[in-house]
Amino acid sequence: MAMILRPDTPAKCCSYCGSRDHDYEDCPKRKADAERQRKEREEQQEQEQDSSRERFLAS
Repeated sequence: MAMILRPDTPAKCCSYCGSRDHDYEDCPKRKADAERQRKEREEQQEQEQDSSRERFLAS
């Protein structure tokens, strides 16, 4: 009979995505989401700079 419980192996459960393959610190979805959010912020900052530049040039 196969042993299901393994007391010598620490339990893993990601609180971010719910996976049981990894912990929160190693979550690939969390890392991908963080990278996507960083890129979105950079794009938004670039758009704001372009808008400011256009307003300055128009005045």
